Amino acid sequence: MTKSEYLKHIGFDGRIRRGREHGASLTDVQEAYLADAMFTNVRRKRMTDTQRGVKKTLMDKCRTAIADLRLLADLSGGWITNDDLRQVFDRDALAKMIKAGVMAQNEQERRKYADHILRALGSTYANEGEEIQIVRLLETHRPGFQTGLR
Repeated sequence: MTKSEYLKHIGFDGRIRRGREHGASLTDVQEAYLADAMFTNVRRKRMTDTQRGVKKTLMDKCRTAIADLRLLADLSGGWITNDDLRQVFDRDALAKMIKAGVMAQNEQERRKYADHILRALGSTYANEGEEIQIVRLLETHRPGFQTGLR
């Protein structure tokens, strides 16, 4: 499969376009390096130093954006209003970001992250007289646990 076939197969151009429509700020150079790095990765070859540099820049930009979002949330009682925050914290974008963060963890940590997020959201439901309950199957609750029942 060629690079252009691969990028078409994964819908790269459409995903980039939609991301830009929603405020993503990749430069054309970053987009090109991202396409190259993704294709390099799928072919199981090592990234070049330049690709690694672009990746580091993008990851640093993400960390800064997350830090900015935390600051905005902390300042919401001041001149930044809830209406302002709603424009930033789009429901779908926020859900995708949280899911990506949880799924990036190793299997043992995923549940801890998800549980922490649910605890953080608990007050939202408690204010309405509700609570969050998680129902887990016994064998998935404690991997390797044997009941001894047949």
